Amino acid sequence: MALLVDLDELERRAQEDFGGHLSANGLLEQLLQGRQNPRTIGYQGSLPENRRKILLSQGFDTLIEEEDRARKLVRLSTDALALSSRVDAVVIASTDPGLSPLVEYLAGMGLKVEIGCFGSMPSAFEDAQARGASQVGLGTESVFIP
Repeated sequence: MALLVDLDELERRAQEDFGGHLSANGLLEQLLQGRQNPRTIGYQGSLPENRRKILLSQGFDTLIEEEDRARKLVRLSTDALALSSRVDAVVIASTDPGLSPLVEYLAGMGLKVEIGCFGSMPSAFEDAQARGASQVGLGTESVFIP
């Protein structure tokens, strides 16, 4: 299983929907649902060193820093494709509609594909759902509210 997390997107949604911040520990618990995870990659803009240490200590094994949104999505997509031949499931935690072709492709390959997101799955992923992609709903367990 591979877990690819768009940290910027989820942090934005945590702030908008709950007035809090993303809790990496809670997020990973909700996304993994007790499953073993050999690979967890987080994608974010610039990371302060203390935030990097926290994310690594809570279960992320790789953190990719990329400020440009389009380049970040390309990196996430490239990693998903590279890992797809070595895993039976891919969890993509993002609601960015730019990832819908990737999700459709991976599901069409026969991989189990899950989209981790707050709220309902965006309509951009309807074709992916028709190919078998499913949603892992995120809630307050993934958010730290000060």
